[in-house]
Amino acid sequence: MAILDERSKTVHSLNSSAAAVWEACEGGATVQRINATVERKLGAPVAADLVSDALAQLQRAGLIDTAGPIPAGTADPARRSMLKRVAMAGAIAIPVVLTLAASEQRAYAQIRTSIPG
Repeated sequence: MAILDERSKTVHSLNSSAAAVWEACEGGATVQRINATVERKLGAPVAADLVSDALAQLQRAGLIDTAGPIPAGTADPARRSMLKRVAMAGAIAIPVVLTLAASEQRAYAQIRTSIPG
């Protein structure tokens, strides 16, 4: 899923796990409700840490408003390793939110068009 932020001229690319969490973030949704919605959408159990990780990334990207900061657990290598194991066990991808500014988008487009192929 790609989301264009016209104010900042950035594009946010969300993989399927992050997109499922973003879509579940309706006004006033609790983490528990988001988790249940994501599980229904993906058809598999989803660890609460995966949802929290996606929420933290979405908040940092400015794609969601929350009542308070969401702890970002991705800095801890042990936690990231645990998330990978949980994701592999449940066949759910680790959530990823990638943000590209307009200048980065242009640079990427120039590289892609200049590569023979």
